Amino acid sequence: MTFKLRVAHRFDLNHRVGSRTPRSITRLLAIALTLLMVMTTTPLAALAMPELPHHPDTPAPPPANVQVKTGPRSVTIVKPELKFSAAPTDLELTTARVFQEPLVPMSTSAVPGENLALASAIKAFKNASSSTGDTSTKGSKADTSGKEKLDLAPFEKFIADYPSSRWVPSVQVNLAEIKFKSGYLSQALSLFLAAWEGAKSETDRDKAAVADQAISSLLIIDARLGRR
Repeated sequence: MTFKLRVAHRFDLNHRVGSRTPRSITRLLAIALTLLMVMTTTPLAALAMPELPHHPDTPAPPPANVQVKTGPRSVTIVKPELKFSAAPTDLELTTARVFQEPLVPMSTSAVPGENLALASAIKAFKNASSSTGDTSTKGSKADTSGKEKLDLAPFEKFIADYPSSRWVPSVQVNLAEIKFKSGYLSQALSLFLAAWEGAKSETDRDKAAVADQAISSLLIIDARLGRR
């Protein structure tokens, strides 16, 4: 009986000593891992940076002393005047706002005297249309008798006198737009076809736009007339 108690007492002591050793090791490992995590995750470089300087709030500047001018005002109306040089250039003719779309020369060879003749036609057209109001960029209007208000004779004469001019397709497509809006479908159709034939081979963007306008208008006319 006494031997059994001694054996049991020794087994209990060994069990206690053995159970304490892993706990101490576990604590040491936990402390070591905690220190390691703190050292690796703490932004030491950020903590080592100097403190940012503090700038006090600056007060807003006082409002400027502005005196509002009052009193009568006079407005001088400047009326645009169409002018061309003695030898009109392509740029002068293109920037002269005569029609809804600007006049664009094609890439063919220039015909002697075509720019001067076109400038004269533009002046005659503007002078004729000024008596009935500025309708150069609004399209054609019809009066009570059904006649055309805009006098297109100067441009028709230009086309007849200079059929090989670089400006003819652009003039034709603009005249065709006015004819179409005025109800002259047959004349508009003929002018659109002629403009398409004269500009369809152009590759420049501005020049090709003349051909695009002509063919699109032809498609619209064919659709409205039910043609195939």
